[in-house]
Amino acid sequence: MSKDTNAGGVVAGYIYQIHYFLYLLLKMQKGETVSLEKFEDAGVEGDGVRTYYQLKHTIATVGTKVERMRDRDKDLWKTL
Repeated sequence: MSKDTNAGGVVAGYIYQIHYFLYLLLKMQKGETVSLEKFEDAGVEGDGVRTYYQLKHTIATVGTKVERMRDRDKDLWKTL
């Protein structure tokens, strides 16, 4: 039995979360707080409003072409 132990996809997904978190930090407004893995993958809280982001990243390829995630992908709908 062959078991795939390649963690590249998982690591790429977490790095994407960190990049998005940094993006949120750079655009945050006075009085807002930004979180990483507190309630969801990333979040912004301020003025009584909470916005949480569930992030998905894929490294799937078809031949040499990158396969982008679509609204019909199972991983997307599992999140919802």
